[in-house]
Amino acid sequence: NSYQSYAADKDVRLTFTTSTDHACIVQGDSKQLDRVMANLLSNAFKFSNPGGQVEVELSDTEGGPQISVTDHGVGIPEGAEDQVFGLFTQVDSSDTRPASGTGLGMHICRQILAQHNATISYKSTLGEGTTFIVKFKTGTT
Repeated sequence: NSYQSYAADKDVRLTFTTSTDHACIVQGDSKQLDRVMANLLSNAFKFSNPGGQVEVELSDTEGGPQISVTDHGVGIPEGAEDQVFGLFTQVDSSDTRPASGTGLGMHICRQILAQHNATISYKSTLGEGTTFIVKFKTGTT
């Protein structure tokens, strides 16, 4: 698929795993949800080291379906959540930053997911990588 070829262009390996043996179905706007996934994967590829790996995992938790996107790249400093999800903000705008952007991506992802009864969070360790976690809540929106 297109994500695999984009990963190859960035010299990053992309793997998909699932911890459920049944389909996880989410109602919503497929184009908007694909936009969220494209942004999460694009960021994971950008901030991965060449030759690195990005992992996508689908699981079915008690609360509903969950998607995790993990990279093993630069990581995010503690206390940076407002910059990660802020409008027109980025965590690091220094000259040594490996990739640039508008600062819109994660803010828009959070807005799209909120419209789909979902949340996004992350856990990260500097120099080791980041996992973004999208949790869809069961029930009506």
